[in-house]
Amino acid sequence: MLSLNGTWKFFTSENKITNFKGIFEDQIEIPSCVEEFFDHKKYMLFKKDFAIDFDPQKRYFLNFDAVDYHADIFINGNFLGSHDGGYTPFSFEITKFLKRQNEIIVQVHDLEEEMATDILHGKQNGIPNWYGNISGIWRDVYITEKGRNFFDELYVDASYLKHSLKIHGSLEDKANSKIRVILKDEEKVLIDKSHLLDSKDFIFEFSVDKIIPWSLDNPKLYSLQLELIEDKVIDLWESKIGFRDIESVNGKILLNGKEIFIRGALDQDFYPVTLYTTPSISYLRDEFLKAKQMGLNLLRCHIKVPDKRYLDLADEVGLLIWEEVPNFDKFSEKSIREYEKTLFEIIKRDYNHPSFVIFTIINESWGVDLSKAEQREWMNEIYSKSKGIIGNRLVVDNSACCNNFHIESDLNDFHFYKSLDHFEDWNSDLSRFASGTFKTFSTYGDSKENGQEPKMISEFGVWGLPAFIRDVKRMDRSFRDIKETIPNGVEDRFLNSSLSRHFKNYEEFAILAQKEQFNALKYQIEEMRLHDKIKGYVITEFTDIFWEANGLLDMHRRPKWGFELLKWINSDIVIIPRLKRYNFYKDEEIDFDITISNYSNISGKFDLEIDFEEDKVVKEMNLTGKITHVKESLKAKKIGLKKIWFRLKKEDEILSRNYIEVGIFKRSGKNHQGKIINIESPGKYNFGDATVEVVKKKDFLEGNWISNFNWMDPKTFSDLSENGIVDMRHVHLLKNDLLMHVTGNGEILFGTTYGWIYGDFAYLARIHKGDEEIILTTLALSEEDPISGALKDDLI
Repeated sequence: MLSLNGTWKFFTSENKITNFKGIFEDQIEIPSCVEEFFDHKKYMLFKKDFAIDFDPQKRYFLNFDAVDYHADIFINGNFLGSHDGGYTPFSFEITKFLKRQNEIIVQVHDLEEEMATDILHGKQNGIPNWYGNISGIWRDVYITEKGRNFFDELYVDASYLKHSLKIHGSLEDKANSKIRVILKDEEKVLIDKSHLLDSKDFIFEFSVDKIIPWSLDNPKLYSLQLELIEDKVIDLWESKIGFRDIESVNGKILLNGKEIFIRGALDQDFYPVTLYTTPSISYLRDEFLKAKQMGLNLLRCHIKVPDKRYLDLADEVGLLIWEEVPNFDKFSEKSIREYEKTLFEIIKRDYNHPSFVIFTIINESWGVDLSKAEQREWMNEIYSKSKGIIGNRLVVDNSACCNNFHIESDLNDFHFYKSLDHFEDWNSDLSRFASGTFKTFSTYGDSKENGQEPKMISEFGVWGLPAFIRDVKRMDRSFRDIKETIPNGVEDRFLNSSLSRHFKNYEEFAILAQKEQFNALKYQIEEMRLHDKIKGYVITEFTDIFWEANGLLDMHRRPKWGFELLKWINSDIVIIPRLKRYNFYKDEEIDFDITISNYSNISGKFDLEIDFEEDKVVKEMNLTGKITHVKESLKAKKIGLKKIWFRLKKEDEILSRNYIEVGIFKRSGKNHQGKIINIESPGKYNFGDATVEVVKKKDFLEGNWISNFNWMDPKTFSDLSENGIVDMRHVHLLKNDLLMHVTGNGEILFGTTYGWIYGDFAYLARIHKGDEEIILTTLALSEEDPISGALKDDLI
């Protein structure tokens, strides 16, 4: 193989380029997105000169792993052909045009958003344009040498459960030849057999004994080699393969015959500087290892075809991959024709990877109107076609949310987004989804639901602002003109808001926001693990991406707060402690409902250790199924903000650990009557020089998608919160869902802000009216609630 990566000559224009001579003004590194170096324009011209020593008995092909979007290819002044579609590889034979010194010219046309509605674009074009355009030769370019005949398509089905190896494919041309198949485990030869062939197509099947399965903990790979022989070897195909089976059976997901729980993250697969282009294999390895360190076992590469090294590395490290076809916006003959072409090209490229286990046809019905019968029929037809050609994989017809649905699918997946403020709504959504009262399949009479599809929450998540926001491109653009999605200026907005009076700097507040993100994810994952009908989840998302700050890592792949704790929540065994309330008076009993969710291979008797300051309780647990329950009580002995730790142990080995946070308070002896004014309905109110506008937290202000970040003054409320964070001890106070916007002479002591610090809203504010001080609040304070009494004591 001859790589043509490196420096190319370059020219870009808003108009189509017809004269290629003398216009190359710039240079560009390939592979790359043009927008890494230049402003986006519709037309681009790339030129590369190269020398090659070639064998006249061989055939040569020019390969592009991806070019966005339309490409016209020329070599030595000869037009080779065109290609539409920005995601999959293509090639042209160049044998008859090849010389020792050669010139390649590639003209690329990228469509504007309004013109891109019926092409596949994913999240880098179309309406809405989520993350900004990319264009150009954004993946590798290289020349391959082949014999007069060669392997054209090659598909490998390697089953651990059947101990079988099936190889099927075709040659470029019909020939009388021999194919030799060699399977090795390192240096040990397991298969070495030759087959005579007198046609283009072939199928070989073998029984393989004593094989080790490809699994998450032991991603065992074997070397497979095929030789095409005509007197001598004229073509060679080599690959790593794994023996792996994935099944959807009786509401369960089975990997190699054993039930697994999917713990995934949505990966948009964008990068802070190189945009769509993968920076390096070491960059990928680093982020994949971080995924495993966080306890993840799957990445859902979201409506983008990943780099081929992405699959290679997932095979190697033991990560499951969920792939998707990039979406279009408009259902048309053109869009579905390009869709089906791309679908088959993805399968052709990635079929032989054991890590590739799930495939989505459509996400959230984007581009498909499921109220129309012909579009539902098309989606179901594509599901059936995919099942017929994709091998041993699960296929999702439409990864559903909101008002869209499934028709026929191997998984019953759905998307829910809720902030921790609305934890009761989250609980309700999960209960309805798990029980089946929440309908996720078509009600048009064409549903093929069998009731045994494993249930998954395939998108959920909340934001956590990155502490480091420099050296990331596109931080000045918004999504759908929503101002709260513009990162630029966030530090100035911090300084001009109430936050700057209570927190040292933006970075300190960003860490608080990350803690709130972790707390929300922790609670929501725990709640999912309480339902044995739910068999997995996908967190939105793996990394931040420009304006979207809901990553477990920031866009530079730096860990956010809670990175080292996530492995205990994203685990085969999870301890889920639940309380009816999280605040207590001193000497009250704290009653725990403890659930252990177990998708590991272990069972039997274990010790559950509960550690609460000087109290340590050890209970014997008998793990016999997926869900085990136990109850326990401890006394609240000491006043303060406390953590209660839970550890599941076998002798000295800790198998799982978790914690809950509680507040323990003394009973208030103060008279709070008339000192605090509770506002209970929206409207505009005047208090001296201050005007208070009270609004309902609805629609955008719910904070369920672009998150809000709650906070309280860490000095005033030092006995209520660590460093001003709002967590499960406090969220019940927010149930009135009312916000105050204060103008005039007032100070916010308990508030919230949205997205990249937009809006300076109050739940509680101190208003100065002459010499008088008034406390206004929309919090749901209660005389029976220990933290309500403590909050009032702090203010009076």
